[in-house]
Amino acid sequence: MTAVRILESSGSAGTIQVSSGNGGFKPGRIVAGNNVTITSNAEGVFEITSTATGSTTNVIGTPTDGSFSGGLFSGLSPNTTIADAIDQINSILSYIAPSPAPDLSFVSANNTGVTAKLSFGSSNIITGYQNVGSTVLGEADINSIFQYESSGDNKRLGVFNGSTSIVGKLNDNVPSNSPNHSSDAFGSGNTGLLKLELNGEVIHQLDLSSFAGSGSPGSGTGESLNASGSGFINISTSGSAVDDTGRIFDSIVHRTSEIKIHSSQQTDGWNYARIVHSVPLGDFATNYLEWVNDSNNDSIQISNTNLSLSLNGSTTLSGVRYFNNGSYTYTGTISNAYSNVYSTENINFTSVNLDINNIPIPEIGEGEDQTKTINISTSAGIHSQKMIDGNISLSVTVPHPIKDDLSEAGSEGLSGILYYTLTDNSTATRETFRSEQYRVISGSYDTQGDVLSG
Repeated sequence: MTAVRILESSGSAGTIQVSSGNGGFKPGRIVAGNNVTITSNAEGVFEITSTATGSTTNVIGTPTDGSFSGGLFSGLSPNTTIADAIDQINSILSYIAPSPAPDLSFVSANNTGVTAKLSFGSSNIITGYQNVGSTVLGEADINSIFQYESSGDNKRLGVFNGSTSIVGKLNDNVPSNSPNHSSDAFGSGNTGLLKLELNGEVIHQLDLSSFAGSGSPGSGTGESLNASGSGFINISTSGSAVDDTGRIFDSIVHRTSEIKIHSSQQTDGWNYARIVHSVPLGDFATNYLEWVNDSNNDSIQISNTNLSLSLNGSTTLSGVRYFNNGSYTYTGTISNAYSNVYSTENINFTSVNLDINNIPIPEIGEGEDQTKTINISTSAGIHSQKMIDGNISLSVTVPHPIKDDLSEAGSEGLSGILYYTLTDNSTATRETFRSEQYRVISGSYDTQGDVLSG
């Protein structure tokens, strides 16, 4: 490196000196070459700029035969830029060679989770659970419904229990272009790195330039997995483009592959993933997939159950008194229904001889969290119209999107009930035995008319 120094004399302009090569310095100067200008400002900053407007800078120049006439591109001249010339040639090649498989841009998922409401989020942070962020389809807080949906190519898969490995296919939206390439093919199949990202980190990458693969595109069987079992599966060998005449274009290469994200590398709460194909020209990234895991397996419980019955009114038949009006109240306490997601469905009741009113699961309120209990109190009437030493009972089913439902639990019952609300539909000529209005009173009757008149 040549040493340069500036000397400033008192009351005069400074001078430039450069190394003499033997430890000293000698006078130097800065000279502008062709198509170059040198300027300086008040701060002593020198700016060197090019003034070339054509000449031989980034242009194709004059061919050896002196003219571009007689060729396909009659508009070419020595001053045509290299970029424009290549663009014209590339346009013609697109009509001659088969189209390359599209660059990697899409990943599908074979998995669909369940619909659930979240019990965690920025309003209720649960240790070990990652809150749903804004990267894919937007943030989701407690009580938000998390379900399968999409926005553009980005997909929300729903909720899983943490034991599901996510599997998907690269460029699953690419149709077959026979004989050129199979469906689901992506371009530059023997170039660059294929990277699997989970939650913003690359968890596995595959060097396509050195990985052979197995099976032809569309029928691949190769694998490249990390120690946890995540990575790329069903990777094909690279395939070359083929035109309709069967000519093979070895420089146009594609491949097919699928992905696998092992459950052991996923986290409780929010997960998101995409795949990036890094090639010399840049990165080609897919859409995002996102999902929620909830591995909590605390079973739903019910306690403090009680069934009370209120009866009133009376109907007497054959000397027996029956109640003809009544209602019941059932109470109980449900726990673990919100750990750590909860159902969008109703709490259901199964009953014998009772009317029922199913109730929705309440949302988590302010100051509450996933430990919230549900205090049930439901009341309705008696469904049966006739009970002779009858019984009533009621039990509860609490659904959960991931864990086992609490099914027909907390059963309570009462027996020995006399209840009668049938309306009398007998007539003077037809007895239905619902009441005693038309029954014959014991006695002696001389004519049929005497019977009818009582």
